[in-house]
Amino acid sequence: MHFFRGRLLLVIGFLSLLTCQGCRECDPISVPDSTVILSVLDRRTGSAADIDFTHIYGINGTFVGDSIKEVGSSSYPLPLNTNDNRVSFVFETTGFTDTLHLKYNEVVEINGPDCGVYEAFSGLKALTGTELQDEVTEIKFGRNDLFDSLSIVSDGTERDTLNASINLYVNLCSSDMTPNRELAVFFYDQGGIPVATVFESIYNINNQARPIISAADGSVASVALPLNATSPTTFVFKESDTQSDTLIVTYNNSTIISDDQAGCIFTKGVGGLKLVDRTGANVDNRVDFPDATLNKSLFDSAAIFRNIVNSDNSIPNVNIFFK
Repeated sequence: MHFFRGRLLLVIGFLSLLTCQGCRECDPISVPDSTVILSVLDRRTGSAADIDFTHIYGINGTFVGDSIKEVGSSSYPLPLNTNDNRVSFVFETTGFTDTLHLKYNEVVEINGPDCGVYEAFSGLKALTGTELQDEVTEIKFGRNDLFDSLSIVSDGTERDTLNASINLYVNLCSSDMTPNRELAVFFYDQGGIPVATVFESIYNINNQARPIISAADGSVASVALPLNATSPTTFVFKESDTQSDTLIVTYNNSTIISDDQAGCIFTKGVGGLKLVDRTGANVDNRVDFPDATLNKSLFDSAAIFRNIVNSDNSIPNVNIFFK
């Protein structure tokens, strides 16, 4: 089919040249491109949304595009697959991976004897549904998605990097909101049964004089521990002068997260949680607590359960298992 179309373009183009008496200079802006411009916008303000994408790339069968670069303020040129009438694009951030599916029509148009023929793309639609069977111009995404909604504002393509064909909206949290920075830690026995215990103190190693938890707080089955402004943070769990453990947590402050309670997007949330073992040499999702010469460990092990810090402290970030 594509071979036949290519031959047709060649023949029509040749005939156009033969009929050209005094050829005018063609305006390249008027010739449609095989690229659509997508803008990422703040849902509340309509302004450009500052989202730090790690990668944006196209996929469709064997078609894999290079990572797509920003061409304007939160605007991205999405190359259409000229071998098909469908293409999908993957949007990756530090906290999300979302996929956008598009469909379009491809036709051959004649631009007069002076300017020949070209392929045009129109009828741009987004595809949704479990089998991508629904062709739509508007989409409302789910609460836990990076994008809030989509609107196709132009169903054709132009050699124009200023005007978007697709607007993707993000529900950014307002500037007076700040992401949660409290690490949710839950305690269990080795069988995974929740355990409540009394600690003499739990404190940030940089501020022992002001414990986060003390014996006066009674038995606790979980705690919310404030993280340092910059990674890492070391917490000490002390039951007595001879029995204590330290938990060292590393993280970043640049993870994109959807706030549990507000449902809006923070672009500078706490994520990438990892644990550091006692030697400081190993960073992983799990650490063990061997006994030391002068100190008997309280805990057997700790493991990351949720690697982003969010506003719902009923979901643990770290599960700690007693011996």
